Amino acid sequence: MGSNQPLSREVVVLIGNGLHLRVASRLVTLANTFQSAVWLSSQTRSGSAKSILATLELGASKGEPLTVTVDGPDAETALEAICDFLAGRTPI
Repeated sequence: MGSNQPLSREVVVLIGNGLHLRVASRLVTLANTFQSAVWLSSQTRSGSAKSILATLELGASKGEPLTVTVDGPDAETALEAICDFLAGRTPI
């Protein structure tokens, strides 16, 4: 990432029934494939997408908007992959 600025995007959770255990586990596995820090934020909570507990604590339901923020050397790729996953555009 050339600008050294975190990248953020809002995405509506459309995968499955939201971030329940199986989906959250796959999201954490995906997030951990990137060097960048990956954070998820709802209106009331935020946490690392690389932590299963933090991801589950968000309690994000299908249809809920989340802000995905990434910072690191592969931030653009990570942002696209995480947003595509949450929006249901990639297989679970």
